[in-house]
Amino acid sequence: MQQQDSDVINLHGEWRFERDPDDVGTPEEWFNRRLSQSGFQIPGTCAEHRLGERLILEPGLTKEAVQCLRTEYQYQGAVWYQTEFHLADIPPDRHIFLFLERVMGETQVWIDGVAVSRQDSLSTPHQCDLTCLVSAGKTHQLSIRIDNRDKQNIGNQPSARTDQTQTIWNGMIGKVELQIRERYHLNDLLLTMDSHSRQVTLTLAREPVIADWQHLALTVTISTLDGHTVQQENRRLEVTTEQPDITVAFSLAEAVGLWDEFTPQRYQLAVEIRNLEQGPASPVARVEKITGFRQIGTCGNILKINGVQRFLRGNIDCCIYPLTGYPPTTEAAWSAVFRQLKAYGLNHVRFHSWCPPEAAFVCADREGLYLQIEGPVWMDDWMDLPVGKYPEHYRWLPEEAERIIRTWSIHPSFCIFSNGNELNGDFDLLRDIIRRLKAIQPQILYTLTSNWDRQATDEDDIFIAQSSAGNGLRGQYFLDRLAETTTLNFSTGVNAQTIPVISHEVGQYVVYPNVAEIPRYTGCLKPVNLERIRDDLRQKNLLPYLESFIHASGKLALYLYKMEIEAALRTPNMAGIQLLSLHDFPGQSTATVGLLDAFYVSKGIIAGDAFRHFCCETVPLLMMPTLFFSDKDDFIAEIQIAHYGAAPLNKMTLRIEIVDQQQQCLFTEDVHLAEIPVGLLAEPVSLRATPFRQLTGRHVLQVHARLLDTPYQNQWDIWVYGKEEPCLPPSSIRIFREWSSTVEDCLNNGEKVLLLPAPDQIRYPVASSWFPVFWSPVHFASKDPCGMIINNQHPLFSRYFCCESHATLEWKTLLESGFAMNMDALKSGTPLTLLTPNFFHHQKATHLFEAQAGNGRILVCSLNSNDLSRTMACESFRGALYRYMDSADFNPTDTLSVSEIAGLFR
Repeated sequence: MQQQDSDVINLHGEWRFERDPDDVGTPEEWFNRRLSQSGFQIPGTCAEHRLGERLILEPGLTKEAVQCLRTEYQYQGAVWYQTEFHLADIPPDRHIFLFLERVMGETQVWIDGVAVSRQDSLSTPHQCDLTCLVSAGKTHQLSIRIDNRDKQNIGNQPSARTDQTQTIWNGMIGKVELQIRERYHLNDLLLTMDSHSRQVTLTLAREPVIADWQHLALTVTISTLDGHTVQQENRRLEVTTEQPDITVAFSLAEAVGLWDEFTPQRYQLAVEIRNLEQGPASPVARVEKITGFRQIGTCGNILKINGVQRFLRGNIDCCIYPLTGYPPTTEAAWSAVFRQLKAYGLNHVRFHSWCPPEAAFVCADREGLYLQIEGPVWMDDWMDLPVGKYPEHYRWLPEEAERIIRTWSIHPSFCIFSNGNELNGDFDLLRDIIRRLKAIQPQILYTLTSNWDRQATDEDDIFIAQSSAGNGLRGQYFLDRLAETTTLNFSTGVNAQTIPVISHEVGQYVVYPNVAEIPRYTGCLKPVNLERIRDDLRQKNLLPYLESFIHASGKLALYLYKMEIEAALRTPNMAGIQLLSLHDFPGQSTATVGLLDAFYVSKGIIAGDAFRHFCCETVPLLMMPTLFFSDKDDFIAEIQIAHYGAAPLNKMTLRIEIVDQQQQCLFTEDVHLAEIPVGLLAEPVSLRATPFRQLTGRHVLQVHARLLDTPYQNQWDIWVYGKEEPCLPPSSIRIFREWSSTVEDCLNNGEKVLLLPAPDQIRYPVASSWFPVFWSPVHFASKDPCGMIINNQHPLFSRYFCCESHATLEWKTLLESGFAMNMDALKSGTPLTLLTPNFFHHQKATHLFEAQAGNGRILVCSLNSNDLSRTMACESFRGALYRYMDSADFNPTDTLSVSEIAGLFR
């Protein structure tokens, strides 16, 4: 039983409970009896207490097994929770409220058998007034029925209610308490600031305690968080009882700083109201909020915050919290997440089809992050659930959206609202919801839905989509240009709209799942998907390659994420991007697309400070039409700077350098800039040089661009192929294009053989590609690999064709013009390269392997069936093969029988 010791009575602890799968509790009046089961710890969920139907999956690496993380016990239906509390004293003029910070579904509340309230919100606390039903000195029985079934017909896809990420849980999390409030405590306060001036408007609802007050004296006080008053406004107002709201407007004093990512200044805002008709003895109605003042608006395509152009570098939060299966409600947890995102240069978070708890807003206010909040809605035709299919949509969706705005828009971090993710259906309903919200709170930017390429409406302040008027807004529409140049931008799609454009769900490049993280899943969500992947890896004898698979696929994904972000930054007046995502998504058939894992922990692919080189407020950019050069080519580029800092930069020097792998400088040039404006340079600076003329052979170089005396820098790899003698096949090796008895004879006679087979000669050919799988190989069925690991300690790759241990851009043409060979049939043999498989199609596939065979030596290469294509990279690689095989280094350590090798061919 809970005892009173302050103005807040914490109801955490042990409650009684009973499940009600047959919905008999209400007609049998369970609220009038003592529930039979004990030991349910609040805050907590049924899954954490192992209540419900136990999950049993068929064995093996199945589509169902890799669908998502799983709670071992699942329950959807009604559960009753019950406890007692005792109020020793209730001061006069106090009200008693029950406060449930976060529940999933419908709540019904009874006090001593008397019904109090019925509520259903996925986005805001459930609160009810118990004042008339509680007495000092009496023990009261509190009964709460929670039903987590889909009573509003919103489906099982939105992040607010889905087993793909946070699970469909039943219970109570966060604060569960009785709040003893002063009688004249006010709750509802809306703050609006004009997007062009420092005019502030405050709106207070006429709550019952002040409903009949008409002659008012208002005092507005703005104070720093340490209590120093910076502005006070006094007003006298006449209102009628018919007016639903009280409104006061004033100009913000110059002493009050504006809130943004660089100066997240917060203030204590207090509003006091007196009823002048009652004279000096009038009670004071009061509301206090911690908030910040910021302007947000648009000018054509440009997004402005506090009158300055901004670019949103966003991550998507789909409510992925694997230890609990529900979102955190503490500031410590949210601070850890947001600081990690800021360490990687991000300034924006989109909450995909859900609204976070209060702690997220508080921490975003403090850290200076711009939030996009969405209604708990993902409804589309493909799931046979368009918006408006059910009557509940026309009541509950507008009500829930309004609850979100009224509850959370006091936070300056709340900048954008969308009805939901990828919505289709009744767009008139979506438009009506936004019109309704704008009338309540005009200082937020609104959009009907995130993603769809559609005709923008009058209600849309911004446009969030992956394409615009049929023109791509992310790199997947232009993959080759994205990877092979640094000139791609999305201007055509941006210019097709007259409002700011944000690119939707950018990236989704698969990184091989790290099954070594399985022991970290110590909560109620079990990594069944990762366990099945691990078991299949072990069965296929590929588990020793795990770290290499993660590294190789991660480096490829990183390269593509970098190119995606830079393409968006190069686009004039683009308003931002939303990555999907910096961290893994363990649902929708296991989409490990992050450079961080599902716990927001780095995978070791790149540190935050290095990621910031191309993802922060100021990024130097070089626009190069190619990344491959010969010694005869000029180095031609255009210099651009994406600067979205607090203010323009003056008298800056941008230094461009080209360095080799020993950090020797081949070229340097300083570009002096009188001003770097916020946004992009009005005209890029042209650069032309001849740094490659004296180079011989193949070189991997790096172009550096850095603003001197600042932390801002960026870099790109380029490849230069200098003068060298044509490399003809040496007489010491025999070249064949198919397996034959002649090849066998050569090996038995002690000769060196280079075999370049065609795919139709291989018993089990494997498709070869450079680009990785998109999102998930199960969700979007694909057998494509996710990069390639390279034994760069082998002489071929350490002396003759020096390279990284993963497939960089130089390998793109080689891989795309070739195919791989399945080596599962070989009992031994270490390939020189190994494709990183996608997790649903494990196989040992290579383009290159060598062996001692018979009395000879053989190297099999399937990178190109026509003796390699004639690009500079391919010719250089062919020459490296010839030189290697002609040298004493060609001495394979593996031994295979001639018959074993023959078994790989038809």
